[in-house]
Amino acid sequence: VGYLPTVNAPATNMSTVYQVLLKSNQIKETLSLQSLVLVFDQALYAKACEIKWKHCNLFNGLVLRMGMFHTICMFLSVIGKRFHDAGLRDVCIESGVIAEGSVSGVLEGKKYNRSLRFHKLMFEALKRLSMMEFQSWILEHHKKKKVKVDEFYEEIKVLCHETCEKEYQALMEKPHSKEVLKLFSLYMLNLRQSNGTLSAFWMSYLDMFEILLALIRASREGNWELHLSALREIVPWCFSYDNQNYARYLSAYIHEMSHLPTEHPDVHKYMSEGGLSVQIGNNNPFGRIPVDQTCEETVNKDTQTSGGTKGFSLKPNAVTKFYLLAEYRSTFLRQLKDMLKMSTSSSQHNDLQPSRISRDEADVKSIVSLLQNTRLNPFNPDLQDLVCLSTGKVATPEVEHDLVHAKEIGEEAYKVFHDQRLNCDPPKVKFHETMTKLKLKTFKDLNKQVSVRTGKNQEIILKADRRLFAQMIIIAESRDLQMKDVLSHPLGPLPW
Repeated sequence: VGYLPTVNAPATNMSTVYQVLLKSNQIKETLSLQSLVLVFDQALYAKACEIKWKHCNLFNGLVLRMGMFHTICMFLSVIGKRFHDAGLRDVCIESGVIAEGSVSGVLEGKKYNRSLRFHKLMFEALKRLSMMEFQSWILEHHKKKKVKVDEFYEEIKVLCHETCEKEYQALMEKPHSKEVLKLFSLYMLNLRQSNGTLSAFWMSYLDMFEILLALIRASREGNWELHLSALREIVPWCFSYDNQNYARYLSAYIHEMSHLPTEHPDVHKYMSEGGLSVQIGNNNPFGRIPVDQTCEETVNKDTQTSGGTKGFSLKPNAVTKFYLLAEYRSTFLRQLKDMLKMSTSSSQHNDLQPSRISRDEADVKSIVSLLQNTRLNPFNPDLQDLVCLSTGKVATPEVEHDLVHAKEIGEEAYKVFHDQRLNCDPPKVKFHETMTKLKLKTFKDLNKQVSVRTGKNQEIILKADRRLFAQMIIIAESRDLQMKDVLSHPLGPLPW
């Protein structure tokens, strides 16, 4: 296994991608392979597809795949866009989990590790809140089953301190455990359908993040069927929130991968056996990562210099030499690290370190405490209206409709796109025709920015911002501040 030569040209140029496909064809023929799988991020995948579709016979042996690392980052940004102004941003900051300066990058999916960690913590906190409300729901609707639920809770506490698969399986096989799980499934259905729009909205957060976890798990396990299933669930959300590049090309990707068993049976067999992801460390179980993330961890990391290529030199000859030697220098650096055992991965995941576990537990408790103290628990049956968790502001009917029915709207848009552009020959609408944006409203539309202009001989009347006042009350309550101190500060957009 080695690094390929670096092409000294902009990656997004069509000629560069064409050259990559030609070189890949040469490698395929040299190694006497029937097919060769190439993985690109979305921007390059789009150009590679155009070239392959135009020169079908020349590149028939190449199978193009979209990189899942960049797809995960995209879906993190979709989750952030949907829930950012619904209170997720303020929960980030007020709970102390994410610093204010980093919160934008986290919710936009640009800070991968921190973003994934925060959503795991938020997911866990919401699950705990639902479990707390589940006990109240049992007492109200299934009072006779309360004893069995309490027994189940006591028995499962053992697994919190020492996880054991045999004990877990034995506990799940017990009759009263199966009964409690059925009741919990019934309760979760109630939260989605009968507990008000606020509950249904935040249940969609749990559903979206479970899809993301499924996509990550598919890469970790090399599970091809789970990989395609998770992507199929992601596509409607791309349409809903106008991520048109991924909506267009993920649809094409799923369509092409569904024909893999007939067109490239050897590739399909390889993917089904776990070839869709890479195991870098031999001693790290459940440690496979997407191919594009592997490139980031290996060749890109080893090729990079401090300051990048421009920081290295502005002289054309020096830059050309840098690229010519990049593959050899990177390979030697990797071999040196292997000899010194600097790149040997640990057999234990970071999430399983005792220090990380205690820190995560403290952060989850902080989020749970914040949501309980502000009295805006999204699963509280007394809260029926769709409100922002940080301000208590009620969504307008238009915003509520778009937030509650976002997935159905996106699913309908995907079906129209698939039927008109992919599933008929000839297509009713050309694949590259402009797609209409859905422009679904979110809580962001309730907080319109008002620009204040100053000029000569003009008076500006400043109105106190009700949203800001509501937010300050909630912050004061969560931080145990005195209202006298809070109200000593100006409430308007500018000081009076």
